Amino acid sequence: MSDDKKQAKREEERKRGREDHSTDVKQAKVEQTDHSTCEQQIAQLQSQLDQANEKYRRSLADFQNLERQTMEAQTRYVKLATEGFVQELLQPFSHLKLAAAHLKDKGLDMVIAQFVHVFESQGLTEIDVMGKPFDPVKMEAIDTAEGDPDVVVAVHEAGYELNGIVVKPAKVVVGKTK
Repeated sequence: MSDDKKQAKREEERKRGREDHSTDVKQAKVEQTDHSTCEQQIAQLQSQLDQANEKYRRSLADFQNLERQTMEAQTRYVKLATEGFVQELLQPFSHLKLAAAHLKDKGLDMVIAQFVHVFESQGLTEIDVMGKPFDPVKMEAIDTAEGDPDVVVAVHEAGYELNGIVVKPAKVVVGKTK
């Protein structure tokens, strides 16, 4: 081969090398662009995922709050309905206790004991006030008598609490100094 041909061949190889190199550079730029586009898409998708997770957590918290509020409201309604029924039932029960105290009948005492057992099983308890300081929330003073000041000296009619809430205050006689 002649020198001219060799030189032309070398020149052609250099051109191909440059073309290959420029193709490699272009391809690297495309890959770099694709890579940065992918990173942007990943960041965007991660942001959307975070927003969806936050929305889910808020929705779940709202649902749990709604469940709790519904249960509390149902409990409150049941207590209110029960309280009204209990208040209506306590007056005849007090009369039954007065009759039993005068008649001294064991059968009547047994019926009263059954009532007390049922009342207690439902959260209704008699308020213990005898000898205790006067409490206007749990008691109604109907008279005063000689005794320790502001202390209950006699119970005229028992008071009752339903699950810790006074449904009928006790009617009491409060002590006073001479």
